[in-house]
Amino acid sequence: LLLALISPVDLYSLDLLFVHMTQHILILMVAVPLLLLSNPMAIYVWAMPRMFRGALIGIIGRRGIIRRIIPRGNVYVLVCWLTYTVVFLVWHTPTLYDRALNNSMVHDFEHLSMFAAAVFFWWPIIGPAPIRSYVTGGLKCIYILAALIQGIVLGAIITFANPPVYEHYGSSPQHWGITSEVSQQLGGIIMWIPGSMMYFIALFIVFYIWIGREERDIERWRLAEARRKKFLGIID
Repeated sequence: LLLALISPVDLYSLDLLFVHMTQHILILMVAVPLLLLSNPMAIYVWAMPRMFRGALIGIIGRRGIIRRIIPRGNVYVLVCWLTYTVVFLVWHTPTLYDRALNNSMVHDFEHLSMFAAAVFFWWPIIGPAPIRSYVTGGLKCIYILAALIQGIVLGAIITFANPPVYEHYGSSPQHWGITSEVSQQLGGIIMWIPGSMMYFIALFIVFYIWIGREERDIERWRLAEARRKKFLGIID
């Protein structure tokens, strides 16, 4: 997050579209998954003043309000995917994208809402405490593929569209001899290829874990079946 938001990446993102796309990938597809993989909620609760810990546990605990308002089963997955997709696509429409670039408060809100939407998206896949994910491996794979497709489509549109897709970059300063047209093409390619690779990495990991669990379940069934047959043989 520091690399994306408090570094030259943030500075040049206002002038070069491909740097801004890199910034979004760092936030949505690197920072958020790593944050959730760290399973930080227990540390957050422990770090709170003692007077607030009980109230916080009451909110996020098993009987807390968070658990009661979150939808169950496939509805939960659908809500997370729709939230992420809508926020991601809406902020990449030319009108809102240009508005964010020209207004620092809107820009900050863009990053905050996209970060929150990414937390929603990655939570069913990673499932840290306090809301563990019980989504099946197959559904997780479909879930990631659906996000992958919308990222590819948007990246392709930006790559092949007539520049400038975003008016702000049509008149922004150039750096390192990169024109706004080249910057737009690079931005689309970055969303298209490196962005897709992040989804593919997640898809591979989820698929690998899923197959491993299936193999372990089959092995447990075989052992149980062997014990049952041995037991029946002793009885006979």
